[in-house]
Amino acid sequence: MQLKIMPKRKRLSAGRLPLILFLCQMISALEVPLDPKLLEDLVQPPTITQQ
Repeated sequence: MQLKIMPKRKRLSAGRLPLILFLCQMISALEVPLDPKLLEDLVQPPTITQQ
């Protein structure tokens, strides 16, 4: 019977975790400017002034 050697899974090292978290935070903080023409075409919901 021949044993197959399973390849080791690479673990996320403790040194890379802060870098990955920092990059995720930077990506989520990016703002995409909206086209004013698209904003004009959007219908705005009515504003509730009194209940």
